[in-house]
Amino acid sequence: MHHSAQQFVENTVRMLNLNRPGLTVLEIGSYNVNGTVRGAFSRTDYTGVDFEAGPGVDVVADITQVEWEPEKFDVVVCCEVLEHIEEPLAIVEAAHLLLKPSGVLILTCASPGRPRHSGRQRPFDPEVDFYRNVKEEQLDQWVAMFDRHIITRKRHHCDFHVVAWKRNTEQEVDIE
Repeated sequence: MHHSAQQFVENTVRMLNLNRPGLTVLEIGSYNVNGTVRGAFSRTDYTGVDFEAGPGVDVVADITQVEWEPEKFDVVVCCEVLEHIEEPLAIVEAAHLLLKPSGVLILTCASPGRPRHSGRQRPFDPEVDFYRNVKEEQLDQWVAMFDRHIITRKRHHCDFHVVAWKRNTEQEVDIE
């Protein structure tokens, strides 16, 4: 993970007070390739999931196939993953399903202009690596299931930074 993405997550955690005891955090794509955001959540119950065992991975699984109870986590973090996945909407849907009402998704991904690269510490190999830059229209559609979201594009780093909130289904809606 590059510095801009890591700083975004750390700043978001600080601003939203998401590093506190009692919160449950899931990181999707937690394999530590070149940095981790785990330290930003040092006071939480943190679980990292990735499809491959390695540093930072607590659970080896495809998040779209994992059979955890719905609404299990307060925060889901997914950094620099969507550009490496053929079906990124499935990842966002899994995050939404696993978030508690009023839960927060923190997401970063490559925007147009970023050179293609491997999701691991090796040169990009088109035989084994999938890569595509994410377009803002795609990202906006993927997070539309959330009650509200903020997408910021960091052009210099060719990055999107996203914070999305799941609707609190327990809140009454006053329609008058």
